[in-house]
This record gives sequence, C-alpha cells and structure tokens, in this order.
Amino acid sequence: MERICYCKIMNYTNALNPCGARVFLAAFWGALIIAALSAPLLLSCSFPIAAFFTYLPFSFICHQMPERSFTLLNYPLAVCHRCSGIYLGLFLGTLLSPLFFRMTSRAQRICIISAAIALTLDALIPLTGLWRGFWLCRFLTGFIFGGAAAPFAVMGLGEFFKTLSTKALSKQTSFENPKIKACDRTESDIGADMSVCPHIPR
Repeated sequence: MERICYCKIMNYTNALNPCGARVFLAAFWGALIIAALSAPLLLSCSFPIAAFFTYLPFSFICHQMPERSFTLLNYPLAVCHRCSGIYLGLFLGTLLSPLFFRMTSRAQRICIISAAIALTLDALIPLTGLWRGFWLCRFLTGFIFGGAAAPFAVMGLGEFFKTLSTKALSKQTSFENPKIKACDRTESDIGADMSVCPHIPR
C-alpha cells in the first residue's frame, strides 16, 4: 500500500482551521443578532409565546431595560444598546479578523485592553451619578469591544479545531499503520515535509 503523506494532509487541514473558525463564529453571532431582532417581530405579529422564549435566553446575560434598548415596530429588541453593539461588533470583527491578524501582538493587546477599559468606564461612571451616559456611547463602546474581542475568539476556536484535527489524524495514522507517526509541524518543517512526500506537487 502506498504510503500516505499525513504531514502534508496536516498542512492542508491546519490551514483551513482559522477559516473554519471564522465561518462558524460569524454564523453564530449572526444567528444571535437575528434572534434579537426577531423577538419584537414576533410580538408585533401576535406570537407572544414564541416571543417570550426568544427574549428569555437573552435575559440571563442582559438587563433588557426597554428604555435602554433599541425598538423595532414599537417593541424593544431582546438586548440593550450595549449588547447590540457587542453582538454587531463580534459579527463584523469576526469577518474582518484577517486584517486584525496583520497587526503586531503589542497592537492587538493595546486594542483589546483599550476597548475593555472604555466599556468598563462607560458602564461604571453612570453609577456614580457624575454622568448619565446616552445610547450612542453605550452602543459604540460595546461595538468597539466586540470588534476587538472577535479575533481572539477566532484564534481560540481555530486552535481548538487544530487540536481536534491533530488528534483525529493521529488516531487514523495509528489505525492505518502503527509505524507511521504524525508529525509535529512547524513552519520550518514544511520544507522537510515536501522532501518526505515527493509525490505531492509543490
């Protein structure tokens, strides 16, 4: 039986992990946004039970105060101004995460720390009575934080996918031929992988 180049397969599989994580998270955040928008639509269409079960999951993570929420057809969304900004920021930040990855690690840390500080201050200062805040500020701080946090979620989920694919490949390798072991790849190993597998076109 012709030897299968598992190292090269791992190269292709791992290259897809960031893209797979980005697609998965974009679909997830998009589904949450649609759900938050569907709650007032269900109320306006006289489906109170369906609307109740749409509002309910969001109530565990959001105060859902009507005066601090956007409205649609005279009914509040399932999340407040700040949470609306966070979800939208997570969605767009996930789609645009490749641009974020071009930044240096220091710039990435500065972005997420600055966004977290702005969000925290906007949430805490009104409690002191010094400033009441307003909807645009709550939305923008949430949006910026969501956009800055999204690439880190993509990286984390991508590493998780990579771990799963590596374990699955290792099990398959052991099953097909115990003498063939999966490689621990690094960028410096790619050239070696190509020499080990000459039958795969470069």
